[in-house]
Amino acid sequence: MEDGCPDLNCRFGNDPTSYIYVKAKYDSPEKLKCKVPEYTKPEVLNVEITNNGESYTNDNKTFGFFDPFVIDADPKLIAADGSTFVSVKGIGFVNSGSTKASFNNRTHPLTCTD
Repeated sequence: MEDGCPDLNCRFGNDPTSYIYVKAKYDSPEKLKCKVPEYTKPEVLNVEITNNGESYTNDNKTFGFFDPFVIDADPKLIAADGSTFVSVKGIGFVNSGSTKASFNNRTHPLTCTD
């Protein structure tokens, strides 16, 4: 299917003068994937999809870019096998319910506490 939709793209942004376009990947009839672009401002942007490069979805999907600041992490030394529970303290974190982090090519779900 991916070859059949060369114009399959995600568009991030709230203003036509500053849209960010990212190539989307067809995963299944219910799922597309697109890499989140680098964005330097803490802001929530609309996310829209196109399969023809002209018409975009308009279903109020958004993605939030936040600017967290780490104040402390404990413990300071962690096991190389990824088994260490690390507590990170800081400001600007958002509990999205699906936060993940990648360390050394491993992906682990994070839990957020108040």
